[in-house]
Amino acid sequence: MSVTINGVTYTGKFLSINGSSITIDGVTITTGDSKTVNIEIQSNFEDLSIDHVNQIIINGNARDVHSMSGSISVKGHVNDVETTSGSVTCGDVRGNVSAVSGSVRCGHIAGSVSTVTGSIRKS
Repeated sequence: MSVTINGVTYTGKFLSINGSSITIDGVTITTGDSKTVNIEIQSNFEDLSIDHVNQIIINGNARDVHSMSGSISVKGHVNDVETTSGSVTCGDVRGNVSAVSGSVRCGHIAGSVSTVTGSIRKS
């Protein structure tokens, strides 16, 4: 797996994001003084749960992606995707999509889709 965090690319098999701590294969990644964190994953991904990032991009398929704050983009299909504050852009969704404060733009959605303050569009 290749992961780019704020423009720096890392390779590894295991990614963990817990609060502001980012770990790849047991090695902690520092983002310096940056208050903005952008993450791009270059492969399929199983489960991703993130507290706060500016943007997460998965260039592949994902099973479940959840973010408290930050926009989510999955280039392939996803089972369930949810963000509290941010937009969601993805291919087909096999489950549900939720963006409390943000827009949703996805392909076919098999389950439910909801947003409180954004728009919902089919891509």
